[in-house]
Amino acid sequence: MTNGSRLQLFDVRDPAAPVPLGDTPSRSTSEVVIADTVAYAVNFNDASLELFNIRNPTRPVPLARFATGAQPSAVAVAGGRAYVVSSADSKLQILDVQRPAAPRLLSSIDTDEAPYDVAVVGTVAYVVNHGRNSLQAFDVRNPAAPRLLGRCDTGLAPFSLAVAEDRAYVNCPGSDQVQVFDVRNPARPALLGQIATASRPVNLVVRGSALCVTSAGEEKVQVFDVRNLKTPKLLVEYPIQTIGLAVENQVVYALDKDKNQLLLLKLPAAPAPK
Repeated sequence: MTNGSRLQLFDVRDPAAPVPLGDTPSRSTSEVVIADTVAYAVNFNDASLELFNIRNPTRPVPLARFATGAQPSAVAVAGGRAYVVSSADSKLQILDVQRPAAPRLLSSIDTDEAPYDVAVVGTVAYVVNHGRNSLQAFDVRNPAAPRLLGRCDTGLAPFSLAVAEDRAYVNCPGSDQVQVFDVRNPARPALLGQIATASRPVNLVVRGSALCVTSAGEEKVQVFDVRNLKTPKLLVEYPIQTIGLAVENQVVYALDKDKNQLLLLKLPAAPAPK
């Protein structure tokens, strides 16, 4: 996790009693992603991607710093590559990070205005664009020459996305909803349904049939059962103002902005079908 100026690591093997392990300075970090024993942090104000060796979590070690486009907002890591979107430059950059101490730029491609999040599944990178209200799909099979596959309009001011089981879930704080798109054919994303949320949803995570959403407007974490998009069901709400969200092994990890705390919440089980 990060508080913006430091990368912090915790032992959460016992979710009821997380233990701080180590930390290291970072630079106005907007997102952290872990792949194997490396942490990737994009720094919004510093226009950079930092890589840390976390093999020993009590002593994270800086490995490299790479200059990105202006105001990088998100990073995804897959197959030895890092995908960074820069909101001020409206670009998707693809980096070779097989040697984490020496990241290397492979290519860069223009996106719609103000990309805010990126997710990679197989050979496709999905990007949501806050300034253009759009979802784009890029073919990254050849990382040196990515190409646009398809795009579609979204709700207002899309902020984040998750892709799971041929669906793309897009948070739209401008229209207080999560939209769900069928991306079985990435060249033609198709709207499947939309889920009304609390005011200004910003972060989301999908695990199985559970959709977890944070709300900036009403300071809530909501969990929905999305097995049936025609009738999504709200399972539980937690009154927390969060600045980060993750889910692993039926545990919701939420950063409480007001209390500067990492909170661990049990993910509720979906009700059995009738």
